[in-house]
Amino acid sequence: MKELIREYLEANLGIDDEETTQMLLDSYMETMTDGIAKIDEILAAGDFSELARAVHALKGCSANIGAKPLHECCLALEAAAKGHDLAAAREHFSSLRTLKADLEQEL
Repeated sequence: MKELIREYLEANLGIDDEETTQMLLDSYMETMTDGIAKIDEILAAGDFSELARAVHALKGCSANIGAKPLHECCLALEAAAKGHDLAAAREHFSSLRTLKADLEQEL
């Protein structure tokens, strides 16, 4: 996925230097870490409105950096939150955590 992000940054934002790319990736991973912790708490509380808001923010960050698999997972999680489907939300949240861990391995 790291390569997918690099390609996106170069093609869409004109960013092709390693230092800037790494800075953006580091910032994105911090945002994901904080967001996932927040989502975990919100899921435990069962607040679907707050869940949809929190996931929406991560969805946007993922789209902005070109992390398409993470963006798509957030899209599905947001839909589950809006549909008040706790089982689907938990399933998509698990997938989101896995995708984040996969990207961390690449970094």
